[in-house]
Amino acid sequence: MLSLNVRSPHDIDAHTQNVFSQDDVASIRNLKIAVQSIRRSLAEVETAISEIEQRSGALPAPSDPVEPSIPQVDPVIDRVEELRLGCEAILRRALRGHERSIVLSWALLERDGALVPTAEILELTQRSLSRPTPDGTLPSSLKWCDTTVQTLARASVAQMRGRAARNHAAELASLYEDMADRLESQEVKR
Repeated sequence: MLSLNVRSPHDIDAHTQNVFSQDDVASIRNLKIAVQSIRRSLAEVETAISEIEQRSGALPAPSDPVEPSIPQVDPVIDRVEELRLGCEAILRRALRGHERSIVLSWALLERDGALVPTAEILELTQRSLSRPTPDGTLPSSLKWCDTTVQTLARASVAQMRGRAARNHAAELASLYEDMADRLESQEVKR
């Protein structure tokens, strides 16, 4: 039987020291054990299938036993790590619990069937967090710019910047006209 004890650069031991609670670490380790068990079961199933195919004559007998393919590391894991490190650098602190789920949703963000580049996400995050809030203070949480970053699913930063530069005055004028129309229609209804 083939052993699937493959060490990954994404193993949790080094990464969970200060980021997760002990309960989280235990849950992640349990999941890791379950994944390893599933991989072993998958290898057994692939071996059984190849034996059945050989007996039935569906395929010529291979010269060496069928080995399960070790799946590539999911690119989302690398994206989450890259975004986590980038956001921690922007915030100058470790992520809080609710911010981890935000980073995960950003790592899964797609535009036109492809993942949004992490550089775009971090650039927009940096820009959003460097602008003062309406009360004059700087934002201190990723929650502040989450909705803004989610717009990257529709258009890239460059497209938004170009569109805003060309049509900013026209967009504002249109917005003000729409608001005035709504106010007038509300006054007429009263």
